[in-house]
Amino acid sequence: MAEISDYIPTNGIRYDEAFERLFDMDPRAAELRAMLNEGTESDSAMDQWESTRKRVDLVLRTELRHGALNAYQRDLYTGEQLRLSAKDWEGVAILPGEELSFPPIYFVKSEFETWLSTASDRFRNVQRQPTQPASNS
Repeated sequence: MAEISDYIPTNGIRYDEAFERLFDMDPRAAELRAMLNEGTESDSAMDQWESTRKRVDLVLRTELRHGALNAYQRDLYTGEQLRLSAKDWEGVAILPGEELSFPPIYFVKSEFETWLSTASDRFRNVQRQPTQPASNS
């Protein structure tokens, strides 16, 4: 039986791994992980964790939706690398990424590394903005 990793090329990085790399750019990431690892189960700790991860997911999905980064899946039968459409990122998120998708979603490492180096400024700008409720328009 094929393993999930069989569907990720050697030059690829899984969506969930890429998500964690982006999450780790948040200056509070280590502190949030430590609070959860220590068994701090306060509502405040969980709220901060979820809020930060949602913000990171929003940044990543926005970048994917605008074509700043390409995501891929392998065709199950041919093994061909298929680029996902930007429209695929308009839906509701499954945090922390697409762990449950099959075949798994991945990025080409070199493309991801280039994007990550340029996205860090945009990511930091989103962190500084207060969370706004979604408008009902």
